Amino acid sequence: MPRRSPDEATHVAIIGAGLIGGGWAAHFLRRGYTVTAWDPAPDAESRLNAILDAAWPALETLGFAPGAARSKLRFAPTLAEAVAGAEFIQESAPDDRALKERVFGEIDAAADLDTPIASSTSGILMSTMDSLARHPERLLVGHPFLPNYILPLVEVVGSP
Repeated sequence: MPRRSPDEATHVAIIGAGLIGGGWAAHFLRRGYTVTAWDPAPDAESRLNAILDAAWPALETLGFAPGAARSKLRFAPTLAEAVAGAEFIQESAPDDRALKERVFGEIDAAADLDTPIASSTSGILMSTMDSLARHPERLLVGHPFLPNYILPLVEVVGSP
């Protein structure tokens, strides 16, 4: 199957559903994407919904892309299920090097080989996080300015 261009992507996976991951989910939902989220915390789904509740009035003021809907959010029971079929993956686990390396390794093993994987990190170099990835060339830092569902600024750094 030929690789889709970025403007044809429709499905995003969010790994880590805290403040930053929740903001990413709100942003992608506002832009009309289908979003599948995963976070191992027992209260992650309710936290994500609380973030969306707080963000949604601002998003209504900004306006929605065609097809935008909160109903396009699904919370997956496993990381592998969250990334299955995703055309872009945004990882937002806590900024702990060992944790990020482990999460990147799990994402890399479960995701389609041509799916870009971005990390919301402000202090860990991609060259240290990509050590467990089979395909580090598809990894990048995609760290937002906050609140990321309002401010369209993202630091983007590729993997060496």
